[in-house]
Amino acid sequence: MAAIGPDLKVHLYPADGGNAVDVAGSETFDAPAGWTADGKGLYVSQAGTSCRLDLIDVASGRRSHVRDLASLLVLSTHPQWERAPEPARRFVRYGASPRGAQALVLGAKVRALSEGRYNVSVEDLRAVALPALRHRLILNFEGEAEGVDVDRLIGELMDSAQSMSGSQKELFLR
Repeated sequence: MAAIGPDLKVHLYPADGGNAVDVAGSETFDAPAGWTADGKGLYVSQAGTSCRLDLIDVASGRRSHVRDLASLLVLSTHPQWERAPEPARRFVRYGASPRGAQALVLGAKVRALSEGRYNVSVEDLRAVALPALRHRLILNFEGEAEGVDVDRLIGELMDSAQSMSGSQKELFLR
């Protein structure tokens, strides 16, 4: 179980009792908001706000902002971006526009609210990625000739955007 400890940081409390373990990467006034589907990541928000939701990898303590994932996903659809994944470079002629990012974020917000949550999760972004982006990608000749499935391509781009290291994100975000 994740809870706020006396030092106002997030701690993990074992179900069978025992001592609490600090969550590496948690900051003062973080509030646990939920776990990832695989149980390896913990979503935290600043207590009293719903504007910012971070994902902490419990094993490494590395934080990532869920809001950055939408930008990275849209950017990774552009084959001319120097860090574009190989499938985008090989099969995409035109990537998603800023409106694609808007559709992705707004769709994820609606999904989260419809499920009674105030914070968008990675799962929300993944769920709306196909309807928000599938018609916004234009395949090149090679993609059309090989019969590339746009839905599968978006899934690969989502996986790639999620796995980008913090250093790659920093280059884009600054």
